[in-house]
Amino acid sequence: MPESIAILGFGCGDKGEITLRTLEILRNSDAVFVRTTHHPAAEILEEYHIPYRSFDDCYDQADNFDDVYRTIADTVLSCAASKVAYIVPGSPVFAERAVQIIRREATCEVRLIPAVSFLDGIFSAIGQDAGASFKLIDALDAAQKPDPSTTTVVCQVYDRSVASDTKLSMMDYYPDAHPVLLITAAGTVQEQVERIALYEIDRIDHIDHLTTLVIPPSEERFYGFDGLAEIVKTLRSEDGCSWDKAQTHESLIKYMIEESYEAIDAIKRQDDENLCEELGDVLLQVLLHAQIAEEEQSFTIRDVIRTVSEKMVRRHPHVFSDTDGTVDLNAQWDQIKSEEKQYASVSEKMAQVAKSLPALIYAQKIQSIAAKAGFDFSGANEAFSKIREETDELEEVLSSGDRHTISEEGGDLLFAVTNVLRLSKVASEESLYLSGEKFLRRFTALEGLIRADGLEMSAMSAEKLDYYWNLCKKT
Repeated sequence: MPESIAILGFGCGDKGEITLRTLEILRNSDAVFVRTTHHPAAEILEEYHIPYRSFDDCYDQADNFDDVYRTIADTVLSCAASKVAYIVPGSPVFAERAVQIIRREATCEVRLIPAVSFLDGIFSAIGQDAGASFKLIDALDAAQKPDPSTTTVVCQVYDRSVASDTKLSMMDYYPDAHPVLLITAAGTVQEQVERIALYEIDRIDHIDHLTTLVIPPSEERFYGFDGLAEIVKTLRSEDGCSWDKAQTHESLIKYMIEESYEAIDAIKRQDDENLCEELGDVLLQVLLHAQIAEEEQSFTIRDVIRTVSEKMVRRHPHVFSDTDGTVDLNAQWDQIKSEEKQYASVSEKMAQVAKSLPALIYAQKIQSIAAKAGFDFSGANEAFSKIREETDELEEVLSSGDRHTISEEGGDLLFAVTNVLRLSKVASEESLYLSGEKFLRRFTALEGLIRADGLEMSAMSAEKLDYYWNLCKKT
């Protein structure tokens, strides 16, 4: 490894923008590496007779850009020369992954020398003050997202293939025909600024390593997550909506329940369009609660996101750490959750199950907790005997007219049925829901048969109704 590595930049234009300090370092280095000679300022190397090695061939030989950056970094880091210089287009601090690898892995001195960045050329070309708000993203990093509320600069649009990928990803945030600027060789005499529609950017033939995409703010109303949070904040502000301002955590409970069930209904109907809208309504409820909490100085939406993010990472060590992925994931989840909560007893764990859950789900959850503690039937067949026992007890109290006792015994019967379904790996809530739907279908058919025979249901005997009901069951 070298004794020192100087990382330099050609600047954004021709050789006139190379700083005197950069030139001095290049002339006094023992070895000079150049990311690419396809840059207007690269001619200075020949002019001053500076020996160098270019990595242009790597772009042709490697399968992907990650391999290119890895090769560059390995070559620079393994150089036997004492003083090494590595020079890149523009500035070394913008979108240079090989530079990041070198800085991270070098055990010698690494210096980054300031240079005129490509951004200087870009903002000069579009006539915009770079001090105004803008967002810079790398076309090769799919994790980076644009901000339609401000100018977005997309660098490293190397070729038409990258331009095509960029176009498709940007169309998730902007209209297809959104006007954009495709700028090539910014800051040089060959500078080209083309004003085209977003969907056209991969149709330009001369896209190369000096091409940058500039996307002006969207004039259409676009709301990202932060925008939606700002809308909720505005609704609850002094000049906002009187209804929204009046809401509390407690008053919003019914809406949280309603919106959740409407989203579930859309899922069951496989109605993706409606599901999209209903999930938005659920998200709105989350943001309303978070905004109320922020006003009360309790927590913010950022706290909500951070808390659930930390929990997901913590409870998935097989994904986010080196933990063996072959472990029993359900057991691992329960163990981590128990360590987090530190329950003093099984009953304390049961007591933490939300009382506002639908009764059948609540029953099944506390049964599952008891089962994990070893308190359970050996199987569904053994549990079924409890149904017979509870049925007899309910039958005994029906004639008493004691509503409290009837309610208690009826609950015991439902609890016993839930146990059997749990042991049979069936969700009792879903089972009862399906039975309700089946009843509705049969009752609809029942009415149809009765009307077809010219009869009135209200005037029919129980025996006649049973006859039609059995017809419906058969069909």
